Amino acid sequence: MNSTESILIQLHYTAPVDQLAILAMGIPVFIESQENYQKQSYRNRCHILTSQGILPLVIPVVHQQGLPIFIQEAKIDNKRPWAIQHWRSLISGYNKSPYFSYYKHYFEGLYLNPPELLFDFNIQLLAIFCKIVKLEMPQLNTSWEEKPSQHKDLRSMFNPKHQHEIPSLPYYQTFETENGFIRNLSAFDLIFNEGPEAGEYLKTRAKMLLSFLQ
Repeated sequence: MNSTESILIQLHYTAPVDQLAILAMGIPVFIESQENYQKQSYRNRCHILTSQGILPLVIPVVHQQGLPIFIQEAKIDNKRPWAIQHWRSLISGYNKSPYFSYYKHYFEGLYLNPPELLFDFNIQLLAIFCKIVKLEMPQLNTSWEEKPSQHKDLRSMFNPKHQHEIPSLPYYQTFETENGFIRNLSAFDLIFNEGPEAGEYLKTRAKMLLSFLQ
């Protein structure tokens, strides 16, 4: 890809670290906002690290039998206590990390009072991450294209079922001694472990990703 080409990504429940690094490339990034919701994707799940290993966090979504759901209309099943469970899992996983106490107030209110729509929850989380690491918030695309003509299509780059082949770039992880370095976890992992250094890490990682994509 060239330096003037824009990028199209999916909106996930907390960006995997490498997706957040894409925002640090200095290239315009757009979020896919015209697709249908798809199950078993990062749209409603993320992976964090605890003393027991990788823990998936999954937001329950209200499904309509046999009908596709427009991504901006996918409703969270807030009748289930998922939000408080996720927040407790984040406390359990990162309470001993170097910067959890410093950043937790950015997120706690959102988990205590989540919005009705998945897209709204995810976009608010991404805005918080961008604020913390000083990255520009991506724009939303305005029309659906199966094969985008104006963007580099990275919508399918991140999938819970498989990892991309780019070599990892380790950073400090609280439970690395027990688990070894785990790549491409939720952005929570990078923020709570690296704190103010997360922004510089993302810039370095962005150069690696850009080289891979060219």
